[in-house]
Amino acid sequence: MSYAPARDIPIAPEKSTGRSTCYYLDPIDGLIKVAESQLEFNASLRFMADRSVTRLEPQFGPVHYVNAEGLLTYKVFDQRASFDDHTKSVVSVKPLGRAAKQGTEALNRLILDQMPVEDADRVQLVTEQDLPQWANANNRLIQSVRNDHHWRCYAEMAGAAAAMKEPASIDEFAKPWGGSKTVFRTVVMLIFEGVLQQVEPGEIDDATIIANALTEEIENEGQQVQPDPFPRDHPLRRRGHRWSAVAGC
Repeated sequence: MSYAPARDIPIAPEKSTGRSTCYYLDPIDGLIKVAESQLEFNASLRFMADRSVTRLEPQFGPVHYVNAEGLLTYKVFDQRASFDDHTKSVVSVKPLGRAAKQGTEALNRLILDQMPVEDADRVQLVTEQDLPQWANANNRLIQSVRNDHHWRCYAEMAGAAAAMKEPASIDEFAKPWGGSKTVFRTVVMLIFEGVLQQVEPGEIDDATIIANALTEEIENEGQQVQPDPFPRDHPLRRRGHRWSAVAGC
């Protein structure tokens, strides 16, 4: 089933010919940005689907450091994300096998110890294991919906979502406004904003069961519906108030 956006938006090509470069429209600042691989694009989608992210910068650097041989060199990180708690993460995005072979974790720790505090509070490694396909699909949908900037029947549906007593499928919840064919993207926006939540993890579609995110008690209480692959408070390898971590640990 096709869900048309509420308005026309600029469309950038997702891939250039002959390369894996991906272009995307960032809903946070409205700029078209570049990811140098599909994996990097998927990581970007995850940040754009996180409402606590206030800025996303692709290709952050160069960050200079002294390597294990005592030589001054530099690294360009794939991304830097800023959050609403005024912290920043620099991110390395690599296939798991390549990251293990190249010792990316150890290099990230070395760089973090030498990085200016104002550049980042933590460094993270993101691999394909942190980005399951169902989550990629949801993140891409949320990125698209955020770029609409107008959502049909938003005010009425937000009020109904806040007053929701029992879980229901998206299609059932949307019936008063023409069903999911008409307002599916508005429901997705309410999920992004934390007004609604999925009862169980999985790809968002018409049959997805949703609930009032403010009052509904999910059966597996304390379990995140969509596991956050980028934990911001993981105590692993702390360096004062700064640390490096593998996403999803």
